[in-house]
Amino acid sequence: MRNLIVAAAFGAALFAPSALAQDAAGGAKYSIETQTIGELVKNPETKAVLEKHIAELVANPQLEQGYEMKFADIVSFVPDVLTPEVLKAIDADLAALK
Repeated sequence: MRNLIVAAAFGAALFAPSALAQDAAGGAKYSIETQTIGELVKNPETKAVLEKHIAELVANPQLEQGYEMKFADIVSFVPDVLTPEVLKAIDADLAALK
């Protein structure tokens, strides 16, 4: 019985992060609110979305300094690039990925 409970808890822990990410982003697999910049840049599919909207920022080597952050954390450093409209467009394109 104890092994069953431990196995169930372990199984729930494996699936919880992806379920939480989907719930937090309104069912989206990817979002600027749930993934770090590094996670989005290192994934070819999501990197393509970022390059579509903010190619110069993605190509800037200094962006690596913010890989552990989320885009909301760096808006103040590049407010003319990461406008609310651009962030909304990025998030919409990320949400469309399956």
